[in-house]
Amino acid sequence: MIPDSRKDEGLNWKFIYGYPDQARASPFSSVFHDCMFDPAAFHLLLAQSAYHLAALKGQPPPLQALYHKAAGLSIVNARLSDPELAVCDGNIIAATTMVSLEVC
Repeated sequence: MIPDSRKDEGLNWKFIYGYPDQARASPFSSVFHDCMFDPAAFHLLLAQSAYHLAALKGQPPPLQALYHKAAGLSIVNARLSDPELAVCDGNIIAATTMVSLEVC
């Protein structure tokens, strides 16, 4: 199942405009850049936004959140078999985002 891209745009909006300025410093910060251009980090960013929006509404996570979480996890798992990709910035950001999804 491919999620609705209009819903994904809303999740991206949540990250850019919904979080406090001190948490995202600048839309051009290194972490934001990696999330926008690294597929694993991007999927997990969208999953995190979907989980957060659902929690704010008191609802269970939508299928869209689970799709992006699974897609990001699949990419991270594939990268772990390559020593260079396992420690790339995007993979580290994706792994820490995954941890925050599991803990919260």
